[in-house]
Amino acid sequence: MARRLEQRLENFPLLKRDEGLLAMTKAAVVIGQSFLKASTRTDQNIPLLAEKKGIERLQEYDSGLVIRGKKFREELSWDDLAKAGTYVLVHGVNGYDNYQNGLELWDVSIASVKDNKLQAGVVFVPEFNKLYYGRIGEGVYLNGHQLTDPLIQRPLRGALIEVTDLFPINTPDPRVARAVMAARKTILELKDKHQIEPRNLQSGGYSLGLVAEGGLAGYMSAWTGISNLPAGVALCRARGMNVLTTEGNKWQPNILGVLVTHVPEFSEMAQRNYRDSN
Repeated sequence: MARRLEQRLENFPLLKRDEGLLAMTKAAVVIGQSFLKASTRTDQNIPLLAEKKGIERLQEYDSGLVIRGKKFREELSWDDLAKAGTYVLVHGVNGYDNYQNGLELWDVSIASVKDNKLQAGVVFVPEFNKLYYGRIGEGVYLNGHQLTDPLIQRPLRGALIEVTDLFPINTPDPRVARAVMAARKTILELKDKHQIEPRNLQSGGYSLGLVAEGGLAGYMSAWTGISNLPAGVALCRARGMNVLTTEGNKWQPNILGVLVTHVPEFSEMAQRNYRDSN
């Protein structure tokens, strides 16, 4: 399935005239294929080898700076990225625990940044053969079909919402601790006051793709890794959505948390809980 998808990419709308985005989609599919073909899902080298294949495909188009999530965590700082300004972020697998346990909810996420501004994103969900891609100002596509249905504001009642609070509350970073506390308050409020059980797909790129598609009404994450969420954020922005931090500010790659939703009441709740957390 993924192989056939890769062969069709050059004929997909937008990709036919956007070589950079085409290279990103090809890289995402190559990485996804590598994960699917692995004989075991517990080998810790799988993500490194898969990302390497994808980066090689990217660099067939452009030899510019490519940053993989693991490399950033080990070697680079936010200041390094700010100085670089222009680069591509590759996150080989969002939802690695899901992948290792044979679950379907994992994705490959790739984002491009130019002059320190998010430009485009690709999220590939191999198990479902779903490929989201988009460039800010150019719209979002799913398997070659542009997402054009109006994204209308929704009531909170019955909404499908995801909230993640993956970091321990005793983290030494006070901003992270505050964001985690806000996420946990929001989870409790959704459950106790609104009888909503928040989702946690553990596949951030796919979750944000679903928000852009309209299948998920809102997404809140207490923390943003350098490479795992920017691609999904780019999709939401390309769809015309306002993506905030948990603090209520405009989201940028080096700012804490992500908040994006079709439900105004949920946005107000999340930001209130952040203000009230200390």
